[in-house]
Parts: sequence; C-alpha cells; structure tokens
Amino acid sequence: MTRARFDLVVFDLAGTTVVDHDDVTHCLRETLTLRAGLEIHLKEANTLLGRAKDVGLAEVLTHHGKPHQPNDPFVLELLADFEERMIQHYLTDPGVGELSNASKVFADLKAMGVKIGVDTGFSVRVTTALIARMGWEKAGLLDGWISCDQVKIGRPAPYMIYHLMERLGVTDVARVIKIGDTPNDIKMGKAARCGLTLGVLNGSHTADELQTHSPDALLPDISSLPATASLAVIGSESAPIR
Repeated sequence: MTRARFDLVVFDLAGTTVVDHDDVTHCLRETLTLRAGLEIHLKEANTLLGRAKDVGLAEVLTHHGKPHQPNDPFVLELLADFEERMIQHYLTDPGVGELSNASKVFADLKAMGVKIGVDTGFSVRVTTALIARMGWEKAGLLDGWISCDQVKIGRPAPYMIYHLMERLGVTDVARVIKIGDTPNDIKMGKAARCGLTLGVLNGSHTADELQTHSPDALLPDISSLPATASLAVIGSESAPIR
C-alpha cells in the first residue's frame, strides 16, 4: 500500500471538519450583545475564530472602549456564557455534523499510516462535547485532540501542535500537516514550521483572506487531502502540491 511521507495531520474543527453555518460567530455575537451590551459585525466576529476565546473577547471589548484582560472576571463570565451556548448547540442542534465526509478522510489517511489529530480554539469543555457528538473517537478514527486552554498560549502560537506531537509520539514537525479554514490556522502551522500548512475554502474565510498568510496551498475542502500528490507518495519521491 502507498504510504504517506507524513506522520500526522492536525485538523481544525469548526469550518474545516465540522459544519459551521456561522454558528460560532452567532454564539459570540449573542454573548457580547446580551451580556456586554455590545453589537459587533460578522466580519469582526470572524477575527475571533481559531483563537482562544478569552483573548479574543478581551480584545473586542478593549477595541470598543471597554479595556479588559483575558483573565478579568467579566471576560471569564462572557467566556462561560459563550461556552454554554456552544455546548448546547453541539449537543442538541440537528444541523451539527461533519464536513466533506471527514470520517472517510480520516480513515483513508490512517490506512496510509498517518495519525489524525485535531486542534481548536475552543476550550476543553466545548471540545469534549463536540468530539463526543462526532463519534470519531468511538469509531477509532481520532488519535488525539488538543484545545487552546491546554497550553499557555493558543493560536497562532505553535504550541498546540507541539503538545499534540508529543502525545502521539511524532518527533519531526516536517512530517506534520496543519490544515484549517482560518488565518490563525495557517499562521499556527507556519509558526510551527510544519511540513505543509494548508487552508480550506469551505469555511469562514475567503481565498484572498487566507492567501495573505502564505499557505503552502489552498484546497476546496479536506476531501482531496488523501489524494494530494505531495501527501501520498511511493518511496521517497514526492510531487509538489499546486
């Protein structure tokens, strides 16, 4: 069987492997409107995607003349409200599901000897609910996951990737692919010096918005990942992704 020249693919969740009809930004905007009396546009809410939400909430408040730090009690109250909204959404909303036949993509990659990990700007509480809803762990498709509050500095810093590598016994970051739908996914992969950092176009950001951060390639979605010429190779030969 053809074997990949990569040991690990680190996928983002919402907007990359999980359906997101602006659900995350809707919950963020609801929290800010109802708990902080602050209405923000969708574009501004999108800047919080892929990041630790306490940091993002503090920055939005500060930008709107309400200076706060991520660990301020009020920010933590907002964070708890947002998390509860997301948990209820992921546990109960009938529209929650996987994108681009993610289970098959994971299975195809695992058949090639690639480990599957996910990283996210969600907290452990939200991630646990979402992973349970997806059923990937129960199906044996997911080797590991990590959330932003399990490291001291979240995206776009590289530490979630490094911690996930350590957990999964992967030692060479050049044999890791990072893929996601936000600028912070791409900046994270680049900061970690991953072998490939890829963006997908079926999520929250446009090609122009992602291309600004110099991904190695942009894919329509994750479904083409196992067939990408530079991923599946025979021996040591590899073809560049285009």
